[in-house]
Amino acid sequence: MYQPLYDNYSQPIAVFTSKGPTKSTDLAKLIIQAIVLVERAGATIHGVVSDGATTNRKFWSELRMSGKKDNLKNWFIHPSDEKRKVFAFSDICHLIKNVRNRMENKEVKLKVHPDDSFIDWSHFHTIYDLYKPKPQGKSMSKFNDEPLSSQLVLKNESLICSSDS
Repeated sequence: MYQPLYDNYSQPIAVFTSKGPTKSTDLAKLIIQAIVLVERAGATIHGVVSDGATTNRKFWSELRMSGKKDNLKNWFIHPSDEKRKVFAFSDICHLIKNVRNRMENKEVKLKVHPDDSFIDWSHFHTIYDLYKPKPQGKSMSKFNDEPLSSQLVLKNESLICSSDS
């Protein structure tokens, strides 16, 4: 799918079917080919976005990218222009879902930085309190005063992560 940075639409560019998961080598080839073809049509590709599924993480490895703290590299050389980079991004909704799932597992503690305290539900409540709707405000207007944890739920297998959902 192609989505411009400075416009409000998205355009499917291809659909593929497969029996079972697509191999990461095939996925890498498809993405490279899509970048080349979309650029030939006049677009400029700066990055790709994916969730954290195993095949997508292996796709990162196929193109010598890594999200590891000690080996961070979230780009690969552009297939049509060796002076440019194509950046890879993780889908924010899935990242938030992963944090939520880790927090629900009481045996696993999560830190953003080793020197910081552990993340807990109170951080989400603080954000909610800062941005909850004011009488005339629209910020986070779909949130209400139900327990916040009940609002951070899956909807159609994807986390509700915007007030427009």
